[in-house]
Amino acid sequence: MSHTPAVLRRFGICLFAFCCLVFAPCDGFCQTLYLGTDAGPVTPAVANSSFTSALALFGVDDLESYPGFSLDPTLTFPGTGATAQSDVNFVAAFAALAVSGTNSLLDAGPASATEPGIPDWFALNKPVTGFGFYATNVGDSDANTLSLILENTVTASSKTVPVGTFGPGLAFNNRLFIGVTDTDPFNKITLVESNDFDGVLLDNITVGFIPEPSSWMLAGLVIAGCGIWWRQGR
Repeated sequence: MSHTPAVLRRFGICLFAFCCLVFAPCDGFCQTLYLGTDAGPVTPAVANSSFTSALALFGVDDLESYPGFSLDPTLTFPGTGATAQSDVNFVAAFAALAVSGTNSLLDAGPASATEPGIPDWFALNKPVTGFGFYATNVGDSDANTLSLILENTVTASSKTVPVGTFGPGLAFNNRLFIGVTDTDPFNKITLVESNDFDGVLLDNITVGFIPEPSSWMLAGLVIAGCGIWWRQGR
């Protein structure tokens, strides 16, 4: 009796599993958000550690190399080959709200309450798969809802990552850590605030690269498993 139909069915199942693993799109579900706040349950330092531990390679710009009041400096991330044009506002030398040293980037917001908010962005010279930063003085007066937009300007794709609402009435020197990784590379990050008059400061800005996706390793396991299944079924 011919075993051809059974063989073809087994081959089709294995091929389908292989294609699902290797070619399945992320559709925004391959992101991980790392968030730490003073109130916990995850502190900013722990969130930062978890974020950097997820990266195979990363670099940090602590903003200490720029003179005070420098407008929108071009950031550098040692060891990564990445740089970023920034559009936040200026370097503020105010140690009380800096995470390390004295410098941070101050988001001054619009000139008057009648003007719309101005998103802050970082345009990178190369795609990355991880971006993180500390934010201080968030939600110390009115509440402020933050989100990140991750864009790939080469493929004209973008994803919005909700972060959370902070405040009102948090401590003047409150601190957050916000980090995100995504298996889909991105080269522009925009910080959007619901309250652009909040006077948020950004520090220790980090970019990096997560390890290569494990789809091919999983596909190899599928092939090996199919081989065993195939032999057992003969």
